[in-house]
Parts: sequence; structure tokens; C-alpha cells
Amino acid sequence: MPQMAGTVVVVQEGRLQLLDDSGAGHVFILSHACAAEPQQLYGLELGRTRLRIDYSEPTNVIGFLAEKIEVLNEETVR
Repeated sequence: MPQMAGTVVVVQEGRLQLLDDSGAGHVFILSHACAAEPQQLYGLELGRTRLRIDYSEPTNVIGFLAEKIEVLNEETVR
């Protein structure tokens, strides 16, 4: 499964935008299999948290499906 690391810049409902190390933005939608809940994402945006996301690439959705999210710097989570 592909992975991507970056910083959370925008959160809305069950979606987030991740800014990767090259400066490109990527949209992720929480998959039903992901252990994270949409309400847990808001604290990640406030702290500009770095994440690693395991994701899949659906054919009928704009963005990636976040299958697993790992916080890389917990000290920024509020």
C-alpha cells in the first residue's frame, strides 16, 4: 500500500489536505476501514501536525482514501 508523509493544512468533515515535503497538496478522505474518526482530525489541523498516511487510489473519487493514519509528531496535537 502506498504511503505519504506531510503536514496537515486543512480539515473539513472526514477530509484533510496534506502538504507533502515537496510542497504539493493532496486531498485524503477517511476510508471506512480507517480507525480515525472525522472529529479527531480537527486537532491535527490546529497543530500543523505531521502525519504518515497509508492510502489507496479509488477510481471514482477525487482524492485518496486514507486507510491508516500515523501521527509523526505527537507534541503538536492539541
